[in-house]
Amino acid sequence: MEKFVDIQSLLKGYYNIDFPTSIFQLADFLQNYPEEELKIDLGAVRVSPSGLLSLILNPKLLTENFKKLALLHFRYYRDLPEFFTYLHGDCDGLHWGLLLDDPSIGFRGAASYYNNDGDEITVYSSIFSALIDRCEEELEYCDECLADFLEGEDEDYLESDSSRR
Repeated sequence: MEKFVDIQSLLKGYYNIDFPTSIFQLADFLQNYPEEELKIDLGAVRVSPSGLLSLILNPKLLTENFKKLALLHFRYYRDLPEFFTYLHGDCDGLHWGLLLDDPSIGFRGAASYYNNDGDEITVYSSIFSALIDRCEEELEYCDECLADFLEGEDEDYLESDSSRR
């Protein structure tokens, strides 16, 4: 993507790898989203930009001093060396990252795991697959909460309705 050429070049210099176009596409999408709506919508699926994505969205962070710490930037205690964080979740160290198993081949997709809860890693074919999966999880959770709420409300309504007679 043309507008991120300078940032791509800096990241290539810091990490000595080419990052996938999809991370820049996501950054472009987020930059073009109305700011107030973005906070609400990202909050609804309980994620926020972190690590690599936060660097792309705020290139002022990419200073010469940053280069000294580039390999540690937004690293979690249990992160695999080939894991590059780009989103942070809402609890227990949940975060998503790009996977770089073999630098000669490039990134193979994305993954997520809970840093504080153990070692199960979920792998996705792309960062967009990971986001879609997160949205679906949150929608399922909302449906469950709504179903529980409506069950309780029906009983309360029936009790209050019968007491009015």
